[in-house]
Amino acid sequence: YYLTADESLVSSDRRTTIIPYIIAIDVATAGLNIPGVLEAVHAANDQFELAVLLTGQATAAMELQGAGQEAAETGESIAIPIALLILVVVFGALVAALMPLIVAGISISISMGLVALVGLVYEFSLYVTNIITMIGLAVGIDYSLFIVHRFRAERSRGLEKTEAIARAGATASRTVLFSGMTVVLALSGLLLIPMNVFNGLAAGAIFVVFVSVLASLTLVPAVL
Repeated sequence: YYLTADESLVSSDRRTTIIPYIIAIDVATAGLNIPGVLEAVHAANDQFELAVLLTGQATAAMELQGAGQEAAETGESIAIPIALLILVVVFGALVAALMPLIVAGISISISMGLVALVGLVYEFSLYVTNIITMIGLAVGIDYSLFIVHRFRAERSRGLEKTEAIARAGATASRTVLFSGMTVVLALSGLLLIPMNVFNGLAAGAIFVVFVSVLASLTLVPAVL
């Protein structure tokens, strides 16, 4: 207002004003600079008797990312104990129940690393970490559960450990391979949509499904 004398920027009681502020020419660059602006705003609120509120694309994106991260952490804190409880009931043994969760955790970690590497040359949507966590827990538990359950079934029929692993690999592991590749092929269709959010979701899901398949075909038999 002090530069333009534009009355539309000031409220009727003269106690509130709007300050248009251009932080950068694109949202990506703004996202890098917005933390410093937020720090200055919070400092002004603490030091002076002001109520400074900030809004805009970069601010909204940062808040969405924070909310998404918080929601993902809350979901994980609820889902993982419930999944473990169900697996313990299914297997009747804690060690066997932990294996699907271990596979899911490793698959998620490796997929996050892959996304971080690819993200150096391609900008992903901020929801990519959420989709990796959700899909990783689902397929990591599901695929390893197939194999472990078949292994235990073969053992209960009297097969030796290595024979039971081989039988599970020839049946359940084959199912996991074809199932995973079908999911990857289906998700690839999202890459055809020219929108960053869909491409990011597809890439994250494809990475974690592919890694979950590899972990189920290699790590699970090795642990067994």
